[in-house]
Amino acid sequence: MPAKKTIPTEINKPLAAFGPLNGDMAKAFAQMQETYARHTEALREELARFAEARMQGTAQAFGDLAQCKNPLEAMGLQQQWLMGMSRAYVEEALKLAAMAGEALKKQQAEKPSD
Repeated sequence: MPAKKTIPTEINKPLAAFGPLNGDMAKAFAQMQETYARHTEALREELARFAEARMQGTAQAFGDLAQCKNPLEAMGLQQQWLMGMSRAYVEEALKLAAMAGEALKKQQAEKPSD
């Protein structure tokens, strides 16, 4: 049977620096990665929902615009569309900020105790 090879001591010294990464720190990193993945998926779903709603709203506005009988009516419709779009973007920004806040709260609640 061949002799077991050993790593020279001078090579082992730098590897010892990775010791803290194996215990609680590794668990914390894994937990952070899981939280990040969940939050990223929730954001992706929300942004897809928002984009679809905005496209439907814009398509409806273009359909309504085609039915306008004069420029004044078209301008009024355009103003309504712009106001609605602006309101939707502000509401979405608030919703995304709230989602980020909830993710942070959950991360803090799941944080391993010292």
